[in-house]
Amino acid sequence: MCCWKSVYAAVMLITTINIAYADDCDKGESLFEQASAATKRGQLDDAENLLKQSVSVCNRFDSWFLLGRVQQNQESYTSAAASFKDAKKYASNNDEVVLAMSRYAESLAQQGQISVPLSILRKATNMLPNPPKWIPELMLELDKKRVEQPLTVAQVKRGLQGRSAVLLDSDIKPSIDIAINFVFNSTEVSDDTAKNVSVLAEALADSEFNGETAVIVGHADTRGEEMPNLILSEKRARAIADAIIAMRPELDGRILTRGLGETRPLYRGDDAGLQKLNRRIEVYME
Repeated sequence: MCCWKSVYAAVMLITTINIAYADDCDKGESLFEQASAATKRGQLDDAENLLKQSVSVCNRFDSWFLLGRVQQNQESYTSAAASFKDAKKYASNNDEVVLAMSRYAESLAQQGQISVPLSILRKATNMLPNPPKWIPELMLELDKKRVEQPLTVAQVKRGLQGRSAVLLDSDIKPSIDIAINFVFNSTEVSDDTAKNVSVLAEALADSEFNGETAVIVGHADTRGEEMPNLILSEKRARAIADAIIAMRPELDGRILTRGLGETRPLYRGDDAGLQKLNRRIEVYME
């Protein structure tokens, strides 16, 4: 008899908790709807306050995601990034995960970052065959900035450490697509990105990476035959590794190379500028 009483008490407790949770989420839904209406009216401060109340009583993807979007519109990009991280925790399907990841990356880009958001966006597009149009457009915008802006040792280190990416998704291996592009059908680095080879060498030789092995991955564009492109991508990776070791001999034995050919193009199409971005290297720490 005592055992049945214990079971009954436990069931009643769980039922009470579930009812309370449902009541809280009904309240959260009501606050979310009020926030949505305030957002449409352009009352962003009111919307933010309502959404903060909503997530305080019930964690829902929609509420966290809209909170991030409102904060982006208020140019509170750090807060927005945090909200999108929470939105991902409560995503119920792959589409919601990709949206949260991509908006998180956008928030980092709005703070001036390039490498980490690109890494996250690449992961997101791999998860979703046909992502919303704004995601590849943002990737292309960031890729162009990578080439146009001087690469710094700090940027390379941040990309290889990838703290922001890891915080969002532990499956993302910290890596960085370096703005080192190649002449068509060649291992020669294009003139506008040649200076970045020495920046990469300096970053890899930093004491923070002592004892670690760097992997340089070469890529080809989508023109030409598959096997020649695979061989060419391997040669590109080896050419960069050799150049780095010539600059920083202490890295000899600490760099591995591989090629992926044309298997992972960043962009499709025949546009010469896009194809040039596909002829690249990627670096990660083993």
